[in-house]
Amino acid sequence: MESSPMHKLMAAGAAALAFTAAPAVAQNANANETATTATTAAANANTQAPRFVAREVAQTTPPSYKSASGDNLPVCSAKQQDGCINSWAKNKTGNRPLEYWPGKPASEIPGKLPAKKPGR
Repeated sequence: MESSPMHKLMAAGAAALAFTAAPAVAQNANANETATTATTAAANANTQAPRFVAREVAQTTPPSYKSASGDNLPVCSAKQQDGCINSWAKNKTGNRPLEYWPGKPASEIPGKLPAKKPGR
């Protein structure tokens, strides 16, 4: 009986698997030695002081972003927090910033505070 193309394909596949399995067996034999070396290197690395490296980070902006300056600055809003100006600084509308530190955060103070420190 003559071999069909399917039998030839299966035989070729089995041979290919056997050929690729041989390096894997050799790798497993060396795996134990590699693991020991890696563990020793990690133990030695833990005895050294940590090394901190600081570098400048450049942050990209979206292509649609256009920076504004001078009188051109837009007023900050919920949707825009960067590249904008406080509404009071631009056109004296909105919330006026305090000219003093009230002693605790505004979230802990009931009611509104005067813009200028009382008693001045």
